[in-house]
Amino acid sequence: MNVTYLTGELNAKRKMIRSMSEDAVIADNDDIIGYFRLSGKLYCLPGTLPFSDMSVRSFIAYRRSLINDKCKAMSSREVRSYLKAVGCKVKIRRKVGSLSTTQYRHLCLASNYKVGATRAYLNLDGLPYTRYNKRALRALVKKLSRIFSVFVAVSDTRFIPRGAVVSRVTSEGAEIAAAQKQRSRIVSKRVLGKYFRTSDSLLGLDFSILKNPVLIN
Repeated sequence: MNVTYLTGELNAKRKMIRSMSEDAVIADNDDIIGYFRLSGKLYCLPGTLPFSDMSVRSFIAYRRSLINDKCKAMSSREVRSYLKAVGCKVKIRRKVGSLSTTQYRHLCLASNYKVGATRAYLNLDGLPYTRYNKRALRALVKKLSRIFSVFVAVSDTRFIPRGAVVSRVTSEGAEIAAAQKQRSRIVSKRVLGKYFRTSDSLLGLDFSILKNPVLIN
Protein backbone atom coordinates (compact mmCIF):
# COMPACT_ATOMS: atom_id res chain seq x y z
CA MET A 1 0.00 0.00 0.00
CA ASN A 2 0.96 3.67 -0.08
CA VAL A 3 3.51 5.32 2.22
CA THR A 4 3.50 9.06 2.94
CA TYR A 5 6.09 10.89 5.03
CA LEU A 6 4.89 13.85 7.07
CA THR A 7 7.09 16.90 7.57
CA GLY A 8 6.33 20.43 8.78
CA GLU A 9 5.22 21.76 12.15
CA LEU A 10 5.67 19.28 14.98
CA ASN A 11 2.66 20.36 17.02
CA ALA A 12 0.45 20.40 13.91
CA LYS A 13 1.49 16.84 13.04
CA ARG A 14 0.84 15.63 16.58
CA LYS A 15 -2.60 17.26 16.60
CA MET A 16 -3.49 15.77 13.20
CA ILE A 17 -2.41 12.26 14.15
CA ARG A 18 -4.30 12.34 17.44
CA SER A 19 -7.50 13.34 15.63
CA MET A 20 -7.54 10.48 13.14
CA SER A 21 -10.85 8.70 12.45
CA GLU A 22 -12.15 5.18 13.02
CA ASP A 23 -10.46 3.63 9.98
CA ALA A 24 -7.00 4.55 11.27
CA VAL A 25 -4.73 3.09 13.93
CA ILE A 26 -2.15 5.43 15.46
CA ALA A 27 1.10 5.33 17.42
CA ASP A 28 1.82 8.76 18.82
CA ASN A 29 5.18 9.95 20.14
CA ASP A 30 4.08 9.94 23.76
CA ASP A 31 7.68 9.40 24.88
CA ILE A 32 8.36 12.96 23.67
CA ILE A 33 7.42 15.13 26.63
CA GLY A 34 7.36 18.32 24.60
CA TYR A 35 9.09 20.76 22.30
CA PHE A 36 10.78 24.01 23.22
CA ARG A 37 12.74 26.83 21.61
CA LEU A 38 15.94 28.30 22.97
CA SER A 39 17.93 31.04 21.22
CA GLY A 40 15.79 30.53 18.11
CA LYS A 41 16.51 26.78 17.93
CA LEU A 42 13.91 24.01 18.18
CA TYR A 43 14.41 21.07 20.54
CA CYS A 44 12.48 17.87 21.28
CA LEU A 45 12.47 16.71 24.88
CA PRO A 46 12.48 12.88 25.00
CA GLY A 47 11.76 10.89 28.13
CA THR A 48 11.94 7.22 29.00
CA LEU A 49 9.33 5.00 27.39
CA PRO A 50 5.98 5.17 29.22
CA PHE A 51 5.12 2.10 31.35
CA SER A 52 8.68 0.88 30.90
CA ASP A 53 8.39 -1.56 33.83
CA MET A 54 5.35 -3.29 32.30
CA SER A 55 5.59 -6.45 30.23
CA VAL A 56 4.35 -6.30 26.66
CA ARG A 57 1.39 -8.45 27.71
CA SER A 58 0.42 -6.09 30.57
CA PHE A 59 0.90 -3.04 28.36
CA ILE A 60 -1.47 -4.28 25.66
CA ALA A 61 -4.05 -5.42 28.22
CA TYR A 62 -3.92 -2.02 29.94
CA ARG A 63 -4.19 -0.03 26.70
CA ARG A 64 -7.08 -2.17 25.49
CA SER A 65 -8.90 -1.55 28.78
CA LEU A 66 -8.67 2.20 28.11
CA ILE A 67 -10.30 1.72 24.70
CA ASN A 68 -13.01 -0.57 26.08
CA ASP A 69 -13.73 -0.29 29.80
CA LYS A 70 -15.72 -3.53 29.58
CA CYS A 71 -12.63 -5.40 28.39
CA LYS A 72 -12.01 -8.49 30.50
CA ALA A 73 -8.58 -9.83 31.47
CA MET A 74 -6.78 -10.76 28.27
CA SER A 75 -5.27 -14.15 27.64
CA SER A 76 -1.82 -14.58 26.14
CA ARG A 77 -3.51 -15.81 22.98
CA GLU A 78 -5.54 -12.59 22.68
CA VAL A 79 -2.47 -10.43 23.25
CA ARG A 80 -0.57 -12.31 20.56
CA SER A 81 -3.49 -11.82 18.15
CA TYR A 82 -3.13 -8.04 18.44
CA LEU A 83 0.62 -8.26 17.87
CA LYS A 84 0.08 -10.52 14.87
CA ALA A 85 -2.50 -8.15 13.37
CA VAL A 86 0.19 -5.51 12.82
CA GLY A 87 3.12 -7.87 12.28
CA CYS A 88 4.79 -7.03 15.61
CA LYS A 89 7.17 -9.79 16.69
CA VAL A 90 8.10 -9.18 20.31
CA LYS A 91 7.93 -11.57 23.24
CA ILE A 92 4.92 -10.88 25.46
CA ARG A 93 7.04 -11.22 28.61
CA ARG A 94 9.55 -8.63 27.44
CA LYS A 95 9.70 -5.34 29.36
CA VAL A 96 8.47 -2.28 27.47
CA GLY A 97 11.51 -0.32 28.63
CA SER A 98 13.83 -2.69 26.76
CA LEU A 99 12.28 -1.84 23.38
CA SER A 100 13.76 0.58 20.87
CA THR A 101 11.71 3.62 19.85
CA THR A 102 10.56 1.99 16.61
CA GLN A 103 9.66 -1.24 18.42
CA TYR A 104 7.67 0.76 20.95
CA ARG A 105 5.72 2.51 18.17
CA HIS A 106 4.98 -0.88 16.63
CA LEU A 107 3.75 -2.12 20.01
CA CYS A 108 1.51 0.96 20.34
CA LEU A 109 -0.05 0.17 16.96
CA ALA A 110 -0.81 -3.35 18.21
CA SER A 111 -2.39 -2.02 21.40
CA ASN A 112 -4.54 0.43 19.42
CA TYR A 113 -5.48 -1.96 16.60
CA LYS A 114 -9.00 -1.75 15.17
CA VAL A 115 -10.56 -4.39 12.96
CA GLY A 116 -11.04 -2.92 9.51
CA ALA A 117 -8.43 -0.17 9.91
CA THR A 118 -6.86 0.72 6.56
CA ARG A 119 -4.42 3.45 7.61
CA ALA A 120 -1.57 3.52 10.13
CA TYR A 121 -0.08 6.73 11.50
CA LEU A 122 3.34 6.67 13.15
CA ASN A 123 4.64 9.74 14.92
CA LEU A 124 8.42 9.50 14.98
CA ASP A 125 9.11 13.19 15.44
CA GLY A 126 12.00 13.55 17.86
CA LEU A 127 13.71 10.34 16.75
CA PRO A 128 17.34 11.37 16.16
CA TYR A 129 18.96 10.27 12.93
CA THR A 130 21.34 7.33 13.17
CA ARG A 131 22.01 4.54 10.70
CA TYR A 132 20.39 2.08 13.12
CA ASN A 133 17.25 4.21 13.45
CA LYS A 134 17.09 4.63 9.68
CA ARG A 135 17.25 0.86 9.08
CA ALA A 136 14.73 0.17 11.84
CA LEU A 137 12.29 2.80 10.57
CA ARG A 138 12.53 1.63 6.96
CA ALA A 139 12.00 -2.01 8.01
CA LEU A 140 8.96 -1.09 10.11
CA VAL A 141 7.40 0.99 7.34
CA LYS A 142 7.99 -1.79 4.80
CA LYS A 143 6.28 -4.33 7.06
CA LEU A 144 3.31 -2.08 7.85
CA SER A 145 2.82 -1.09 4.20
CA ARG A 146 1.80 -4.68 3.46
CA ILE A 147 -1.18 -4.17 5.79
CA PHE A 148 -2.01 -0.45 5.78
CA SER A 149 -1.57 2.82 3.96
CA VAL A 150 1.17 4.26 6.16
CA PHE A 151 1.78 7.86 7.25
CA VAL A 152 5.05 8.55 9.05
CA ALA A 153 5.89 11.81 10.83
CA VAL A 154 9.64 12.48 10.89
CA SER A 155 11.70 15.47 11.96
CA ASP A 156 14.82 14.49 10.00
CA THR A 157 14.47 14.30 6.22
CA ARG A 158 17.33 11.78 5.97
CA PHE A 159 14.78 9.16 7.03
CA ILE A 160 12.78 9.80 3.85
CA PRO A 161 13.66 7.56 0.86
CA ARG A 162 14.38 9.25 -2.45
CA GLY A 163 11.20 9.59 -4.50
CA ALA A 164 8.88 9.04 -1.53
CA VAL A 165 5.58 10.91 -1.23
CA VAL A 166 5.92 13.79 1.24
CA SER A 167 3.14 15.85 2.81
CA ARG A 168 3.94 19.07 4.65
CA VAL A 169 1.70 19.64 7.68
CA THR A 170 1.03 23.06 9.19
CA SER A 171 -1.68 24.61 11.31
CA GLU A 172 -3.40 25.45 8.00
CA GLY A 173 -3.60 21.79 6.94
CA ALA A 174 -1.56 19.33 4.87
CA GLU A 175 -0.40 19.39 1.27
CA ILE A 176 1.89 17.32 -0.92
CA ALA A 177 5.18 19.18 -1.19
CA ALA A 178 8.89 18.57 -1.63
CA ALA A 179 10.63 17.88 1.68
CA GLN A 180 12.51 20.87 3.01
CA LYS A 181 15.88 19.84 4.41
CA GLN A 182 15.71 19.12 8.13
CA ARG A 183 18.30 17.54 10.41
CA SER A 184 18.30 16.27 13.99
CA ARG A 185 21.00 15.45 16.50
CA ILE A 186 21.30 14.65 20.19
CA VAL A 187 22.76 17.45 22.31
CA SER A 188 23.94 17.86 25.90
CA LYS A 189 21.51 18.08 28.81
CA ARG A 190 23.15 21.41 29.64
CA VAL A 191 20.60 22.87 27.21
CA LEU A 192 17.90 21.99 29.74
CA GLY A 193 19.67 24.00 32.41
CA LYS A 194 19.74 27.04 30.15
CA TYR A 195 16.08 26.60 29.24
CA PHE A 196 15.08 26.09 32.86
CA ARG A 197 16.59 29.47 33.76
CA THR A 198 14.45 31.21 31.11
CA SER A 199 11.14 29.33 31.47
CA ASP A 200 8.96 27.83 34.20
CA SER A 201 7.41 25.23 31.88
CA LEU A 202 9.69 22.49 33.25
CA LEU A 203 8.76 23.13 36.87
CA GLY A 204 7.54 20.00 38.59
CA LEU A 205 8.98 17.73 35.89
CA ASP A 206 10.81 14.61 37.05
CA PHE A 207 14.24 15.15 35.52
CA SER A 208 15.20 11.50 36.13
CA ILE A 209 12.97 10.43 33.22
CA LEU A 210 14.52 12.87 30.74
CA LYS A 211 16.95 11.89 28.02
CA ASN A 212 19.27 14.22 26.15
CA PRO A 213 17.35 16.80 24.07
CA VAL A 214 17.23 16.45 20.28
CA LEU A 215 18.06 19.56 18.28
CA ILE A 216 16.10 19.98 15.04
CA ASN A 217 17.38 22.41 12.43
